[in-house]
Amino acid sequence: MFGGYSHYRQAMNDRNKLGYVPKTFLKIIAAAAAGLPAGVKGRNRLSSLKGGYLEARAWGTPYFDCSLRRRLFNKGVLNEIGSKIDAPENWKIGLLSQGTDDIDKLTKLDFMSYLPEDIMTKVDRASMICSLEVRAPWLDHRIVEFAFKKVPSKYKVNKGETRVLQKRLAERLLPKELDLNRKQGFSVPLDKLMRRDKIKLFRECLHYNNGLFRTEEVESLISGEVKGRRNESRLFALLMLECARHEAW
Repeated sequence: MFGGYSHYRQAMNDRNKLGYVPKTFLKIIAAAAAGLPAGVKGRNRLSSLKGGYLEARAWGTPYFDCSLRRRLFNKGVLNEIGSKIDAPENWKIGLLSQGTDDIDKLTKLDFMSYLPEDIMTKVDRASMICSLEVRAPWLDHRIVEFAFKKVPSKYKVNKGETRVLQKRLAERLLPKELDLNRKQGFSVPLDKLMRRDKIKLFRECLHYNNGLFRTEEVESLISGEVKGRRNESRLFALLMLECARHEAW
């Protein structure tokens, strides 16, 4: 709501550097990058630019973009999905159209997709498994309405600075010794866990997939992780899918 994520700053940098580049040229670069193996450094970043700097948030994903989905699923699954294989990206592009300027579009996109589909979902599951009722005071409807109706984008992201309004208020109201620029996420060190002793387990689990995935592509993801490519999130996502499917059975 207040422009805190680094990808908003990245989008503005891309606008300054790539805004004049023809989309046709960006599509060529993106298509070439999409052909690289999953996990190669820079692949996701370049392939996400197929629709320009603004749509990169829609086309880019840390897991499986359209090209990787086409490689991963077997022929039967692809036939079943058909033209809907890029439905998630097209849904996000539709959400982008609801904003007024670039920052407004990007923040509203995350508010309507990333927030409810990821952040709030994880908090709800993690809290309810412990029988806790968690509240998110920043989602009070008055704060939400204020953020999207009253706060101009220049007070969210401006000249490389994020959360502009929040920081100005914090400087006025909070103790000066607090580090106002620190924003800490919480991530599981999947990369270290896999390379230590879990690759064999992932290989055994993922090779038993009831025909959803092409075995050679799964093996390519695993071998790429062993070589140092960043495929840990992809492999973990596939493993969770397998666990969910077997639990449903």
